Amino acid sequence: MIFKKKIVTLRKFCFEFFTMLRNSDYRLNIKDLPIGKHSFEYNLGSVFFDKQEFDETVCGDIVSYVEVNKQSSFTQINVMLKGEITVPCDRCLEPMAIEICREISTSLKFDDAGNLLNLADADIYVEAWEIDFETFFYEEIALSIPTRKVHADGLCSPQMLQMLSFDKEEKQESDPRWEALRNFSDNLKKN
Repeated sequence: MIFKKKIVTLRKFCFEFFTMLRNSDYRLNIKDLPIGKHSFEYNLGSVFFDKQEFDETVCGDIVSYVEVNKQSSFTQINVMLKGEITVPCDRCLEPMAIEICREISTSLKFDDAGNLLNLADADIYVEAWEIDFETFFYEEIALSIPTRKVHADGLCSPQMLQMLSFDKEEKQESDPRWEALRNFSDNLKKN
């Protein structure tokens, strides 16, 4: 009895390990999974970021934990993305880290023809019993990046800020129209 449990556990481990190796390109075949809970881990590093449509200055190290609970009539999928990405600061252009921590759940149901249907809002691409997480990971990471990316106060590069303010002063002084407007404004304030 104990020997049979160990064989079943070993088979399950080998199945998940080789499935993971075979699906190193972020694909998972649901059809071959036995009923029950299964855990997978995908590392999203430089290969992933180079392959995606991110700006070349964006890089990161994110681990995606995928838990699949396959039942006879449906499959529950929980995805957790955890790690950090590096993007350029909008103010000083120096790299800054953004922590990524997202949890997404979705359900897949089998229709009468045996096809998988996505029941939730999560955009997980399913074709012929195979889930392709690559686009899903990309979209979730892209949604995690704020529209305004700036360092906290005092963390921007002082050299870059000084250079930007110097350029701004230089441009303002070189344009005589701005000087004329300043003089006009000063005269109005005096009167």
